Amino acid sequence: MSATGYGAIYSASATSRLYDTKTGANIAAAGWDSTINAAGTPSFSPDGTQIAFMHEDENPNTIAKADFDVSTKTFSNITDLATESSGYAAWPAFTPDDTWVLFQTGSSSTFETDCQVTGDLYGVDVATHTVTRLNVLDGYTGSGTGSYLPANDPGLNFAPTMLAEAVGGYFWAVFTTHRSYGSMLASKANSDGLGVSNCTGGQQDEANGKLWVAAIDIGAAAGTDPSHPAFYLDGQELEADNLRGYWTLPACEDLGTKCESGDQCCSGFCRVGDGGGATVCVSKPPGCSNEYESCSTASNCCSGADECINARCAMPAAPQ
Repeated sequence: MSATGYGAIYSASATSRLYDTKTGANIAAAGWDSTINAAGTPSFSPDGTQIAFMHEDENPNTIAKADFDVSTKTFSNITDLATESSGYAAWPAFTPDDTWVLFQTGSSSTFETDCQVTGDLYGVDVATHTVTRLNVLDGYTGSGTGSYLPANDPGLNFAPTMLAEAVGGYFWAVFTTHRSYGSMLASKANSDGLGVSNCTGGQQDEANGKLWVAAIDIGAAAGTDPSHPAFYLDGQELEADNLRGYWTLPACEDLGTKCESGDQCCSGFCRVGDGGGATVCVSKPPGCSNEYESCSTASNCCSGADECINARCAMPAAPQ
């Protein structure tokens, strides 16, 4: 679903269409209707100008994208980004700058990593269509064959989503995994294989699915792994199976409302008010934009926050 209030949905028994998420009404969409009928696990880009999806009309192992014009509800430039020959490709998610799409490649048509099912996360460079496994996030060593995880249980990852803005010089992905977490979530993976678990009576035999978070490098070159080691997201119920976390930003605030950063304000700017004291949402002030405030190009941003990503000023990419 995009911030504009439109969503694309898919199920095995339905045709993929554009819907108004408030009313449930089908919206006519030129370039999509009668062109795309089976778009699995679709996801709009953070700025709402593109959509990524499983191109199941063509190949259940293909991730594709299309441009989207919000004003005319028109899709165009349908392009296949990645086709996996050895697994199902699903759950695409754009980085905030629209330059990469993260997705899962797994061994099951359920697009999960339940009992004896494996999955890893990959990234594809949108411009070059170069596909790279996210070895560091997935838990593999630099060679991609061993694992640095204490329980030696990579290969259990799926359903990535992305925070819509850069924070601290990185993009941020949240994903679901059945990997272990110390003594809190003990691994039940086989000792003779990475990420493959024993099953009894058809029941899942890994740790319950949990949400983990990993940093993704901004501006990573095609063919390089932009990921960093993932960390467990605290506060989850140990007995719950937590699936597909979403990053959301709160609804924007009106002028004069207290704020901490510009991304909280409908105007895009958060500054000390005319009377001094607390910072509040204000109209566009003169001069450059601070981190998280609105921008159209990097030149709008103040020194130290000199990247413009998804219309927000951001810290420059962290050293890689």
